[in-house]
Amino acid sequence: MKKIIIIIVLYIFFKIFINYQNILLDINNITLIFIKNIFPSLFLFFIISSLLSNYGFIDLISNSVGKIISKLFNVSPVSSYVIIMSMFSGFPSSAKYIKELLDSKKINNLEAEKVLLSSHFANPLFILSIIPEYSLLIIICHFITNFILAFIFRNFNGKFNNNLKIKNVSISFSKLLNKSIEDIMHISLNLLGIIVFFYVLSNLLNIKILTYFLEMTSSITILLKENINLKYKYALITGILSFGGISVHMQVFNILEKEKIRYKPYLISRLLHMIISILLFLLLYWNIIYFWIKLIYNFYPKIFVRIFFIFNWNINY
Repeated sequence: MKKIIIIIVLYIFFKIFINYQNILLDINNITLIFIKNIFPSLFLFFIISSLLSNYGFIDLISNSVGKIISKLFNVSPVSSYVIIMSMFSGFPSSAKYIKELLDSKKINNLEAEKVLLSSHFANPLFILSIIPEYSLLIIICHFITNFILAFIFRNFNGKFNNNLKIKNVSISFSKLLNKSIEDIMHISLNLLGIIVFFYVLSNLLNIKILTYFLEMTSSITILLKENINLKYKYALITGILSFGGISVHMQVFNILEKEKIRYKPYLISRLLHMIISILLFLLLYWNIIYFWIKLIYNFYPKIFVRIFFIFNWNINY
């Protein structure tokens, strides 16, 4: 195994040596994408989540919608905080929120592993900014599949209904802000390093099918340029977002490196997420599904005209 790794590393080094200028261009491109599309939302939501967590927002969520989520998915009410916050901030933020709950002893490793399976949300702002068409439909399919997975895995690792209220250790706003900024900068540099590595690796290997499983951003960029049927192009993009790529997987487990969380269940859930979200996208895209919506549209055009405009659905009279 070591010999194989050495051969692969030497091959990559050789490819970098003969394509040095192109590699630098690739690094610049992916760094700009990270700075413009990924870092701003991550930075903002990580800071906000740290502040909210310190001032009792977790208890507020767990005592309201947390009770509903707990009954539906067999998790403790406090875990709803991870699911809700991840919907807005996108991966790998769920790993950070899970780590916060683990550090404060509000959940154990078994529940953390369970919640991680169904809190894999891509940042909505990232999807809207990088995908020009059908972005809202992709978000809907991607998000709904997370909840489908949460129901599928509701009995995984057992049932959790712990609602213990653990007193938050409150610190001053200035200290909390400084610590939050230090944490997010450390995490962001690690994320950037992982993203750059896999982006460069996927370009060096130049094998499309492998690229789709390695790095999400470059995969989406490649697919957007492909001259294929729009239906299947955006269905594949939905699948790539739902799988996340090995790059995202490494980002998640880099944050949770000190925790005893298995990768295999996470990988299985991502593969299921990819398959179900693709099928759901195709289901919603096909005319046979929204035929009745078109019918209603004929009677209430003012209500539905904006919906069809947002989803870019073509209405043939």
